[in-house]
Amino acid sequence: MLKQQASVLRYDLFSGESALNWAVYQQDYYLVRAFVNDFKADIHGVYKGETPLIVASRFGWERGVRLLVAYKPRDVNRGDDIGRTALWWAVDGGHIQIVSQLLKLLGIDLNKWDTWEGRTPIAVAAEKRDIALLELLLSDARTNPNLQSFAHETPLHAAVRRQDCTVVRKLTQSTRVNINSRDLYNMTPTIFAVRYRMHGALRQLLLSANVDHNVTDDQGHSALWYAVDNGDEISVQLLLDNMEAVYNCRETTTRESLLGLAITRGCEPVVRQLLLQQEYSLLKEGLSFRTLDQNMAFLLAVEKGQARIAQICLSLGATINASRENGETALHLVARQDCCAIACFLLSQKGLNINAPDKTLRTPLHNAIIFNRLEFISTILAEPGIRADARDMLGRTPFWYATREGENPDIASVLLDYGVDYNAPDSEGSAAESGNTAVLRLLLGKRDIHVNARTEDEIPPLWLACSAGQVDIAEILLNNGADINQRSREGTSPIHVSIIRNHTKVVRLLLQQHEIDINIKTDRGSTALILAAATGNYALVRLLLEHNTIDINAVDDRQQTAHAWAARKGYAKILKLLN
Repeated sequence: MLKQQASVLRYDLFSGESALNWAVYQQDYYLVRAFVNDFKADIHGVYKGETPLIVASRFGWERGVRLLVAYKPRDVNRGDDIGRTALWWAVDGGHIQIVSQLLKLLGIDLNKWDTWEGRTPIAVAAEKRDIALLELLLSDARTNPNLQSFAHETPLHAAVRRQDCTVVRKLTQSTRVNINSRDLYNMTPTIFAVRYRMHGALRQLLLSANVDHNVTDDQGHSALWYAVDNGDEISVQLLLDNMEAVYNCRETTTRESLLGLAITRGCEPVVRQLLLQQEYSLLKEGLSFRTLDQNMAFLLAVEKGQARIAQICLSLGATINASRENGETALHLVARQDCCAIACFLLSQKGLNINAPDKTLRTPLHNAIIFNRLEFISTILAEPGIRADARDMLGRTPFWYATREGENPDIASVLLDYGVDYNAPDSEGSAAESGNTAVLRLLLGKRDIHVNARTEDEIPPLWLACSAGQVDIAEILLNNGADINQRSREGTSPIHVSIIRNHTKVVRLLLQQHEIDINIKTDRGSTALILAAATGNYALVRLLLEHNTIDINAVDDRQQTAHAWAARKGYAKILKLLN
C-alpha cells in the first residue's frame, strides 16, 4: 500500500505540510521510519517554521527524536519562527532524555537563544527550576551560563530576581558561572539581591568565594551601600560577615561614607554594626583610605539631628567635646539647628565644655545668635559657667551679633535680661551702624547706657549711624543725648562723614539740631562746606549755605576756602552759589 501511495507521500499535504511532518505530529514511529527509509523523505522539511526534529522535541517524543538523530540531520540548530531550536524546546518541556540525545549531535549549539525573549536553553532550565537539566547543561563545557537575555539578565540574575534560592545555589556552585556579571544597569546579582532585600538569594550568593564586594553599579553604589541606604541590617550583617566587604568598599559618587549614610538615614542598628567593626576604611576615589571614627560619626549624628545615634556613638567611645577640623564641637553644630532634643541631650552630658571655641574663637552661643536660635540661646544661658561676653577672633561678642540689622530683637532682649555688658566696646560697631532700631531702643531703655560710648576704634555711635546713612538711628541717638559734634579718631564729626558719604537726609537732620557746630573742622582743617565744595556736591553746598551760622570764608590747613576749592576743581555751579 505504501508503495502505491509513494508518489502521493512525496508531496505536501494540508497547505504545505509534508507527509513526514504529519507522521511526526502523529508520533507514528513506523510511518516516520518508512517515509525516511523507503521513500527518502526530507528530514529537513519545514512546516510552519518547524522541522520534524523540532516537532518531536517540542512534543517530547523521545523515540522519534532518537530515530531522527540516527539519520544525522544537517541543521540541528535551525530554529522555528521565533528562533527556538529542538534543544530549546526539549529543555522547555523538561525532556532530559531528549536533551541528552541532542547533546550528542555534532555541531549542536547549546547557547542559541530564541528571538522572542533572548533566552538560551540554560536560562530556560533555570526558569523552569529543572535542576536535573540545569546540572546536565552546566556539566557540558559548551554551555555558556553567562549569556544575557534581551532583558539583559543572565540566568543568575533572573534566578535572584525570582528569589529562587535552589537555582541560585546550583548556579553559583559552577565555576563557569560569573557571579559578578552585570546587567543593563551594571548591577551584579549580589547588588540586585541587596537592593531589593532578597536575603535568601543573598545568602546563597555569599557562599561563593568569588563574590567581589567592591563592584559598583552605574550610579557608583556597591551592594553594601544599598544595604546601608535601605537600613537593611540583615544584609549589612551578611556582607560584613563575608570576607572583607567593609574594608575595601568604595565610596559612592556622592563621596558620602557608608557610616555617614547610615547616620543620615537614622538607622541605629546599622550604625552600631558599622561602628563595631574593628577597622572601617573606605576607598576614596580609588586612591587613598580614610577612616570615619566614633568622634566623626558622633558629630555627624548631631548635625543630622539623630540623638539616639549620637548616644550610641558616645557609648562606643566618642568624646563629648570632639571637634572637626574647623574646631566646631557638637554643641556648635546643634546651635545651628532648631532641635531642642539634641541640645538637651548634649547639655545633660558630663564634661561638656559649653564655652568651647572653634578656630575663629566663636562659641556655641555665637553660633546660636548668628543662626537665630532663640530657644537654644535661652537654654544655654541657663547653664552654669556660660561666658556670654566671650569674643571671637574679630573681637565680637555674642551681643554684637544680636544687634545686627535684621536680627530678632527678642535675642538681644534675652541677652540684656541675662546681664551682658552692653557698654563693652567691640572692634567694628553696634546697633547704631547696622540700623537695628528695635535693639537700639532696647539699649537706650537701659539707665546706665553710654550713648556716646566708643568702639575699640574710638568711633562713637552717632558717627557710625551717620556714616552708614541710618537716618532713623541717628535721630533716635540725637533724641537720647548723643553728642552731635563728637569726632572719631580720624578727626571727623558726624556732619563731616555724612557729607563725605553723600547722605543728604542725614545732613539735613544734623543741620536741624541746635547743638551742631556747623563750622567744626577735621584734623586737616576742613569744614563741612569745604568738604562739600571740594567734592562737587552742589545739593549739599546749597543745603549748608541755608544755615545762618555758616562761615563761607573758613580756610583749611592749606589756606584754601570752599570758593578756592570749587574754582580749583572747576565746579562752576558751586562757584556761582558761593559768590
